[in-house]
Amino acid sequence: SRQCFGGSPSRPKRFQEWHPRSVSTGAMAWALVLFALAAAAALPAAASAAGPAAGPLAGELAAMAADDECPTGGGGDACGVSLRQLRGLSRASEVVGHGRDPSDTAANDTTADDAAAGDKAAGFCCYASARSNDVCGTCFDTEDARAEAGSYCDAKDKCGGCGGQWCKAVCVMGFENPSDPCGSAYDTGIAESGDFCSEDADSCEKCKGHWCGQGPKKEAPPPANGGTPAPSVDAGGGGFCCYDGSQKDDVCGSCYPTAIVAEGETCAAEETCSGCGGTWCKAACVLSAADPAQPCTTAYDSGVAASDSFCAASKRRCDECKGTWCTMSQIHGSKHNSSSQEDEQQEDQDGNEEGKEDDDEDEGEESKGAEKDEPEE
Repeated sequence: SRQCFGGSPSRPKRFQEWHPRSVSTGAMAWALVLFALAAAAALPAAASAAGPAAGPLAGELAAMAADDECPTGGGGDACGVSLRQLRGLSRASEVVGHGRDPSDTAANDTTADDAAAGDKAAGFCCYASARSNDVCGTCFDTEDARAEAGSYCDAKDKCGGCGGQWCKAVCVMGFENPSDPCGSAYDTGIAESGDFCSEDADSCEKCKGHWCGQGPKKEAPPPANGGTPAPSVDAGGGGFCCYDGSQKDDVCGSCYPTAIVAEGETCAAEETCSGCGGTWCKAACVLSAADPAQPCTTAYDSGVAASDSFCAASKRRCDECKGTWCTMSQIHGSKHNSSSQEDEQQEDQDGNEEGKEDDDEDEGEESKGAEKDEPEE
């Protein structure tokens, strides 16, 4: 009874309960290390078997396993905090990429490039203008009124932060007030988009135009005589207005195709071309030439359509006549023409006939002289 109720005799060793203190700390550490190694070895196989969808889960498990290794490796709390931060970054990356196709990366990069290219579009940053309700259309053409080209503020996305307004630029060729070409530009006096003159400020200057902001423009007035504007190169009139050419001494003969004023514009008329800074070029329709590959410079005089003919009325009509629309400077510089050749041939023929007559006269005189010299019998 003492053993059952009153005492507490020691139990046999085989009945003693297991207690964690009976296991050494070193053995526990080794067990954790082995467990971590086994988990790490199993992760690559599991990730490859699960495919790309298991990528975030595999990364999470790897972070947890590494987090468990920290206490055994002596990293302590600092190691645990660092890995928790990395785990948080992994989650943030997963949230940002959720619902986005990986193939969209290239498209996004392209969009970014397009946006950057848009910032470099033809335009300028305006600081001061004549009218607040039309800043771009009346921006002063001075250094202080515009951001310097290539400067920090000379960009679409930076201009507003510099206190300016970004303006899309156009090349003004026709205007009412020479002292304020941008503020008095005609709606038809602007170089068309894609033309040589509208490429940039330098091209516009070469065309003797003014680089202005796009804004409300004035309607072009009718001609002073009350009639209709002179026909353009496509509408008739036997000429065209050229803004610039490769040779300054022969603008018409070397006019850039994109520097020709388009049909219907005010500056396309002969009477307004010079006021727009252009050069009026007389043109004609060449129907025949010595060299078909270079009809303008080898045109026959008889192969140029008469100025009052159907083919000479416009470039369009010349094309309908299967001719070539050439400037008069090119035609005048031709080395071959049928009329001159005929004249030369006629002159040669006349010269030969005159030579024969002279020879006959000389022969007659010689024969007479010979008769006189003969002795009398």
